[in-house]
Amino acid sequence: MPDVVGCRAFSGTCSAWLLMSVAVVAPIGALDGVGSPRIGGIRNISITSQLAGGDRTVEHIRRMHKVMRARKRGYSVLDVGAAANPWALQLGIVDAVLDFDTSEILDCWGDWDLNSGIARSCCKYGDSFSLFVVDDRLPKGAEVGCFTQQFNRIRCCREEEPIGRLQRFHFDITSPAAWQPLYEHVEQHGRFDFAICSHVLEDVLDPRVVADALPRIAKAGIVRVPTKYHEFERGRENMSDLGVSPYRGSIHHRYVYTIRDGEMLAVPKLPFMEVDPVYDILGEMSRRDNADLNFLWQGSLPFQILNNGYIGPSVEAVVKQTRAVLGPDVVDDVIEVMASRVEGTKT
Repeated sequence: MPDVVGCRAFSGTCSAWLLMSVAVVAPIGALDGVGSPRIGGIRNISITSQLAGGDRTVEHIRRMHKVMRARKRGYSVLDVGAAANPWALQLGIVDAVLDFDTSEILDCWGDWDLNSGIARSCCKYGDSFSLFVVDDRLPKGAEVGCFTQQFNRIRCCREEEPIGRLQRFHFDITSPAAWQPLYEHVEQHGRFDFAICSHVLEDVLDPRVVADALPRIAKAGIVRVPTKYHEFERGRENMSDLGVSPYRGSIHHRYVYTIRDGEMLAVPKLPFMEVDPVYDILGEMSRRDNADLNFLWQGSLPFQILNNGYIGPSVEAVVKQTRAVLGPDVVDDVIEVMASRVEGTKT
């Protein structure tokens, strides 16, 4: 890559990421779905597709966060697990990132870009502003634009102001002790206003650690996980070239989630679920538009693991416990959302 004066967007390489479903990243009360009017806890439960809609959705979310920033000076957003799911970064709403390794998350601008005014000029004038390239491999006086497809104006600017360097926290989020430096930071500087936790809780060994930590580091936030329908669908990951028969969901997911009476419930993905025909029904209900379970929380995040994580006391008990909370006939908050969507299509 050529060296570009003042534009970090051209340094380094990053994979192109599909923008995740973004219709749910909005202030509390701005979403469709089943939600309680109570002050704290889980609200605005919604079921969405995994891939984003059009530009109108993106603009809606950016406008919402623009309003929130206008209301409060220093409004801050933390993205937990941003390296694997950087859709919020692409929206330009993130101020800080937390992951085991944040080195793959690149800033739009370097210090020189920000201090010299180059970044501000790019944000102000957009595509009409170009930069002279200093590189012997290119013709003298060659020019390039400020932005690329990945490092675009939406990601790198807020109106005419460039987004500064991301604040970074990197540690093992499954270790309770590892959170202490972040707790100390929050104690000194205050909690983040909003935390994004997207497609993280289904992956980690003990999601209680993360769920307990989120309200300690942020005032509110959004959680996104696969729906039980998506998690029980067979064949989404094709391993036939290795002689592996179609299995349910994703191979690296440890938990299936639902919401019952305003509480997030984590159910371990156990071996018997692969052969239990009860879950075939849920898998057959999987569609593109019901892939993700999303909700907002404020103040507290009610969370538990089925049977407090104890897989017992007997094989029969375990099978009955999981069917009682995930079976196709179970009425929970997720089913209510699905039912409301069906009713909405009829009216």
